[in-house]
Parts: sequence; C-alpha cells; structure tokens
Amino acid sequence: MTTQKPTFLETISAIVMAAPIVLVPVAFIAFEESILRAQTIVTGLEWTVVASGIALALRALRHYTPEKTGADHYGAQAA
Repeated sequence: MTTQKPTFLETISAIVMAAPIVLVPVAFIAFEESILRAQTIVTGLEWTVVASGIALALRALRHYTPEKTGADHYGAQAA
C-alpha cells in the first residue's frame, strides 16, 4: 500500500481542526472576561466543525466512482 501526500485542503483542514487545542488555553490566559473566553472557545469549535466537514467531503470525493447513467448503460447495450 502506498502512502499519498496530503493535499493542500487536507493540510489546512487538519490545521483548523487542531485550532481548539491552541485556542482554549489561550482564551483562558488572554481574557479575564468570561464572555470573551466563551466566544473564543465557540469560534474554535465552529472551525473544527467546518474543517471536519471539509475533510469528510474530500474523503468522499476521493472515493467517488461515477455510476453509469441510464443513457450510457442503455446505449452500451444497444450497440
């Protein structure tokens, strides 16, 4: 089995998914107001959800094999 280099979007997706690991401690150190802490943490979680969606979409596209449409299928049988 060969390994493939990650694409640009996969790399960006992994970085964005790791953002909460950095944002949560920084939020507690940088902000004394709880509302700013909460806003930073929620933003990190939103980034994680978006990055996960991108990663899943890329995985689905990589494994996608187009199915024959009706015209292709019936045209091949008629010929």
